[in-house]
Amino acid sequence: TTLGRDAANNCQFPACPCNTPKDWVVVSDDVEKCALINYTVQPANNLPPELSRNPEWDGIIHQTTKPLRSATYPPPTIPPYATPGCWTRNRAIDGYLPVYYSYYNLSDQYSAMAVTGVNSDTVYNVTGSNYLIQPTVVADPKGPEHLAAFFRDKRAVSIYRSESYNGGRTWSVPTPTDLPNNDSGIQATVLFSGNLAMVYNPTHSGRDPLVISISPDLGLTWTHTRALENTTASGQSNEYSYPSVYQTTDGKIHCSYTYLRETIKYRVLPDEDWVRN
Repeated sequence: TTLGRDAANNCQFPACPCNTPKDWVVVSDDVEKCALINYTVQPANNLPPELSRNPEWDGIIHQTTKPLRSATYPPPTIPPYATPGCWTRNRAIDGYLPVYYSYYNLSDQYSAMAVTGVNSDTVYNVTGSNYLIQPTVVADPKGPEHLAAFFRDKRAVSIYRSESYNGGRTWSVPTPTDLPNNDSGIQATVLFSGNLAMVYNPTHSGRDPLVISISPDLGLTWTHTRALENTTASGQSNEYSYPSVYQTTDGKIHCSYTYLRETIKYRVLPDEDWVRN
């Protein structure tokens, strides 16, 4: 069955019979020997008019733990740090689950790093991350205590960047990068060369085109960019959004993203040189 619904496809969360589970992040917990599954549950948009509101404000992270050799899932729980409006979207890294808090006032929205693990109640806020959500976090291959986080900008100006030099416990105040942002999702990953790859929309409005860029210094500068999708050149405009990017040991770079708001497109790039050329 789909997690969050029973065999009859009924919602398992009786407080709201029209909840929608989304934005799944799976973490392997080597201590507990289980897979820790994190996802956000939000009310669907079919509420009666008197109750209608932005469902993101009421979204909240749920967790369930599946023993690695088990085929069943125990009932989900809400981690202590997850209050209404608490979301996850990008992959976990080095013991942290990037989260963000979505509220009515955009200036009140901010990002944080939650310590992963069964029943963990520790979360570290990113100071000065107002307006900045959906962090994507990478580790410096030269030193695991050095992390960099990149943020979606609700003001649709720039992708922002923050650093931690103590493994994620404290973060610098985010500053804008040279990459534009259209108030849409982004994702970064460290390549085997040590360079950083970022997939994003290089615009301030709309979600076309979609590109991949390379940075040699953990996001301080960006030296090469190549389009994954671009219909604006033909006078059209479509949607390519919410990307995921990862490199496998054979050097191939795997990208997936929302395609025309109709399906998910999966692309395999031959290697990093494809971006450079």
